[in-house]
This record gives sequence, C-alpha cells and structure tokens, in this order.
Amino acid sequence: MRLKLSRSTSYLGQPWAIQESAMRAILARMEEEERSFTAIAREYGTPVEGAWTGEIIDGIAVIPVNGVLMRQMSFWSWFSDSSAYEVLIKDIWAARKQGAKAAILNLDSVGGEVTGCAELANALRAMSKDFPLYAYVTGYATSAAYWIASACREIVVAETATLGSIGCMATIQDYSAALKRNGVKTFKFISSQSPLKNSEPGTEDGDKAIQATVDALADVFVDAVATNRGVSRDTVLKEFGQGGTFVGKSAVDAGLADAVGSLEELISELATEDSSAAPTATGEIAMGSLLKKVTAAKSLNSLKIQAKAKAEEQDQEAEDEDLDAEDEDESTAEGEDEDQTAEDEEDDTTAEGEDDVDAEDEDPEAEDEEPAPASKNRAKATAEKTRIAAILGHAQAKGRRKLAEHIALNTNLSVKAAANMLRASAKATPSTAAKGNSFDSRMRAQGNAKIGAAAGAAKRNPDSEAAAQTLAVAKMIGLPVRK
Repeated sequence: MRLKLSRSTSYLGQPWAIQESAMRAILARMEEEERSFTAIAREYGTPVEGAWTGEIIDGIAVIPVNGVLMRQMSFWSWFSDSSAYEVLIKDIWAARKQGAKAAILNLDSVGGEVTGCAELANALRAMSKDFPLYAYVTGYATSAAYWIASACREIVVAETATLGSIGCMATIQDYSAALKRNGVKTFKFISSQSPLKNSEPGTEDGDKAIQATVDALADVFVDAVATNRGVSRDTVLKEFGQGGTFVGKSAVDAGLADAVGSLEELISELATEDSSAAPTATGEIAMGSLLKKVTAAKSLNSLKIQAKAKAEEQDQEAEDEDLDAEDEDESTAEGEDEDQTAEDEEDDTTAEGEDDVDAEDEDPEAEDEEPAPASKNRAKATAEKTRIAAILGHAQAKGRRKLAEHIALNTNLSVKAAANMLRASAKATPSTAAKGNSFDSRMRAQGNAKIGAAAGAAKRNPDSEAAAQTLAVAKMIGLPVRK
C-alpha cells in the first residue's frame, strides 16, 4: 500500500455538516498522523499484495475509486489521490490472485476521462461473472464513475451518496483574444484533403462537428448503462435523470442503484455469505438483510419494467383499435357513397325512361295516326308504377308523405326531380313548424295558390294544400310542371 502524503486534500471542497472550528481541528490532527495511516490500515485489513491500493477484509477486497478518473497513472493522480483505469483493473486482479472471494469498488468520484472508461467497464462486467464485483458509493458515483459502477453486480449506496450525471461534456477555452493582445499570432495549415480536420469552435460547422462527437460518445455511455442495469435504452434516456443526479434512496427508486446501506454492512454480509451453500426450500441461498434488500429492489425494478412494457403494449393495442375503427368508418362512408351513387344512377335511368314517356305523350298526332300496341301500354304502365313506388319509398319522402303522394300521383316528375323537390321542402313535424326556417319563410312569402275550394271556405282541402305547396316549390327551384 502506498503512503498517502496528500490524503487530506481528498476532503477539500466536499460538503460537510460540521462546525468550522471542529473541521480545522480534524485537519490539523490528520496532518500530525499522516505518516501513521499505513500502520492504522494494517490493523483493519490486509494490504493487497502487488496492488497500488486496496485491502482485504474478511476475505473481501475493498478497492478505492477516488477523485478525477484518468486512463493512466500520472503525477496528478498520485498527488490528488485519484484513480486510474489501468491501475484499477490490475488491483482487482491482484486481490483475486491473493484469494479474495469478492471485491467491492468503494466509489467517491465525480467522473473523469472517457478514454479507457468503456474498456474498464466491459472488463469488470466480464470478470464479475466468475469473481463477484460490487459497487459501494460513499460519496459520488457520477458520470464516468457511475459508468464503472453500473458494470458491477449490484450497487449499494450511502444515504447521502450522489449518483447519475449520465452523459458527456467537452469544454474548449478560447485564448485567441488574450494571445492577440500579447502580440501572439497563430498560423494553421490543414491538408486540403481533410477540410473537416480540427473543426474550429465558434463556427457553425465546427460546433456541429464537436457536438456530433460528444453525442456519439454519450450514446455509447447510455447503451452501456442500459446493458449493465438490464433496462432499455429508452428507460435510461427518460428515467435516469437526463444528465441530472440522484441522492441516496431516490437513486434506488429511479433504478440507478439497488439498495441503501453501509460499507461495513456490505462487507460483513459478503464475508458470511456462502455462495457454495445448497439452496433453501424456496430456492434461495442464505444471505444477509442488505443483500435481501438488493434482491428485493431488483425484483421490484424488474416488475416495474414489465408493468411499464405491458402498459405500453396495451396503449399500442388501443391505438391500433382506434385506427381500425377509423378504417371501418371510412369503409362504411365509402359504401354509403357507392349506394347513393347507385341510387342516383337508378334515378337517372328512371328519369330517362320517363322522359321517353313524356316525349311520347307530347306527340298526340303520332298517337292518333298509329295506336300503341298493348305491349307498349303495359311497359308504360309498369314504368309509371315503378316511378310512383320509387318516389313514395325514397328517403326524402319520410316526414313529407302527403307531398310525396301528390308528386307521385298528380305530376309526371322523375324520381330524381321529385327527390330534389322533397329535399327542398320542410318536413311536416310540429317541431320544425314551430322553429321555422328559411324555407318556411320563403314558402309563406309565396302565398297559397287558390286551387280547388274557394278562398275563405270553412273546410280545408289537404290535396289542394299539397298541390299548392308543390307548385310553389317547383316555381322556387325552377322546375317546369305541366298543369
């Protein structure tokens, strides 16, 4: 185990709930005892041989993951007590080689470098199949640190731990104005074959190119978290904070972690857990209360995912049913249009036949010269019956029975013309008469034709009224009616 000369710096800038005087006393005491940390650590755990850091307690390796994470160890890593990806994987392998039966990554990191993070997370996920790896979040497991934590079997968090910040960020500082003030000029030559090389920040094309790179890296991050946590990509994008963070239990509720507990509790339960023990009658292996909470939380999260998927499926089915209903309505409307078209065609055919009959009637000289044969008279009678039945049975005759009878029996109007006249007439209902409409007003303005009984007669003649209404409507819509 290395000597941590600057251990106290890892606490600077962190939130504390303590009086300032007490904090100064603690820092002073830490500086006095700095050189004895290694000796104190030996009393609580065995150092991992051949590792940069870490210790084994009751057969469980505890590997710190601290500070700003980087791919390789550097002077900054050593000075600030920060971890490096390539060192972490070596430390875990060393703990396994030394006989640890499981390892806990003790995280307190706000994230770090993207390069190397995906490789480490993938290696941890693969290793955890044979060598159990757990994540415990003491302070922070955000951004790259959460990426690493998500690759472990389970994630246990302190009540005040902060998790999340899933996504990537690129910060570029522009010193061009300062350099210009100091007389510094920069000349840049880029190969003509590579116009997009070194995109210039602040320009439209440059910003788009940089944003595309950041988004592509974030896509890898999101997909990795979805795979590691056993949820869909859509769940990560919508329910895992969208770059925000969660504290303690809220991280568990959101699905980013599995249980709230302490590091000591997790070490104790893993140390006493016998993975080779025979399953109980319920099929479970004996485990402590914390690991039971982890299992219960994962089961609950699985149920939530299933319930959400079921709800989405039902919503989709309902939407499909609505679309089918709309299609049926459209089909029905099309069928009605076809029926109406067929009806109109039939009316036109009947009208043509009637026009032929009218033409024959208008040529009396031809009739006098040559009497019509009996077969022709029968055809004419059949056509007339068909016309009368079509008018009386037409949809527009409903509510206008008297007028329909008069038109059918006392006029030679075709079915189509009769239908138009009926459609333009008001239905004989009290409600319609009471309300009145523009057609009624126009009818009243026309007045009643004096047909049949004399004006002022005490007894009303329904047939005369129907005839008058017919003539008025015909006059209004411009139809020729034979008197």
